[in-house]
Amino acid sequence: MNYTKTIREFCLQNKGDIFDVSFMKDAYFEMIPYKTLLKILNRLEEEDVISCVAKGVYLINEEGRDLDDAIIDRFISNGHGMYSEYTMFNDLEITSYQNEFIEIYTNKLSTRIKTIGKYQLTRIDIPFTPQIVSVITLLDCIEKGHSIIDANIIKLRDIIESLAQEYSDVRRDLSRVFLSFMQRTSQYRLFIRRRVLRMSVLQGGAESLTTS
Repeated sequence: MNYTKTIREFCLQNKGDIFDVSFMKDAYFEMIPYKTLLKILNRLEEEDVISCVAKGVYLINEEGRDLDDAIIDRFISNGHGMYSEYTMFNDLEITSYQNEFIEIYTNKLSTRIKTIGKYQLTRIDIPFTPQIVSVITLLDCIEKGHSIIDANIIKLRDIIESLAQEYSDVRRDLSRVFLSFMQRTSQYRLFIRRRVLRMSVLQGGAESLTTS
């Protein structure tokens, strides 16, 4: 097999996408030795086929394509992730305080944490359906509400109440999804277990926060 041709054709077919070496190696190019893959990528970078945007991460060049759009498409779109921490709180208009990084939870990493420019990515191996995104948003608001800088407490309360009601409508399906995932993996079992256990007390947690 001509490894260089294989990688080059992949890049030409996926212009504008993110090429995360560790993830792509595991997902698509297990047959290529790691050092060989790095040499090929260095050669393609010299040819301006790709551009290095972080250690072990490349943007497959496409005219008019910027890194921000590529990050969103790779790590958030199509159920692959969600904004977290202050990025999420900003979007919800809970606070105008902006953190140094744009934080993202994603299932498209092979490492636990990765920083790409202003983006800080955290790997969580769960399907980011709209319902699960709502539950994680609710949990983060409850867990971190008291420590959010410059928080609009009324806005925070309203969001928690709204999401808690939404959760109550779908909690059985969500619990099944989380428990199924917990049985299939060990790396994030603690993360999921904590959230599953909290599902039975979310309403109480929301009431505690909103009445404090």
